[in-house]
Amino acid sequence: VYRGSKAEMQEFVQDSINEAFLIDNPKTSSDYDYMHFVHKASHINMSGVGNVYTVTYEMEYLENDEQTKKVDKRIKDIIKKDMSDYEKIKAVHDYIVDHVEYDTSTSYNTPYYALVEGTSACQGYATLLYKMMTEAGIPCRVITGNAKGQLHAWNIVKIGKKWYNIDATWDDPVGAFGKTSVRYRYFLKSDADLLDHVRDKEYDKVEFRNAYPVALKSY
Repeated sequence: VYRGSKAEMQEFVQDSINEAFLIDNPKTSSDYDYMHFVHKASHINMSGVGNVYTVTYEMEYLENDEQTKKVDKRIKDIIKKDMSDYEKIKAVHDYIVDHVEYDTSTSYNTPYYALVEGTSACQGYATLLYKMMTEAGIPCRVITGNAKGQLHAWNIVKIGKKWYNIDATWDDPVGAFGKTSVRYRYFLKSDADLLDHVRDKEYDKVEFRNAYPVALKSY
């Protein structure tokens, strides 16, 4: 139920969705960035008079509950706890590069398609890496922006007190390098070594930068 002026209602409706995505339940890795990036659309109905309205949300996702549960089950069989943070990050990066093939048609773009079906575009890579890192106890975020002029998604991960860029999609060779080779050109990089990646404004704000300070030198 919303109480306030109708003129401010649209901002309230959108802010509520954004606030919901920012809820991070430590008991699950299926909320926060994961939910945000498997979200497809919000269908909103508003009714009321004066300054009191009922707002009803219907959320549409790229991945259903059954698919997310399959992702969770597969991840629990992969993640090993007795590793250092660096070893966990490298193991997740290498697993994704080895087991996911880039979907050049961009028809598939979810962690389910990446992990279970073996193919996805960049958003599936980045969101899967987020979930696997979270399950492994590694702080991680999904970053969106442009890379060489194209819309793109990658990640930042934390080792010690600093954050580093990691782009499993661009470390996954397509074609000439062969499916089994793994590259580290975009693995644990500073911003200075990732000049071809430009963040969207929400991830380039001073507040976000201060909360997630990227190391000045690559790992």
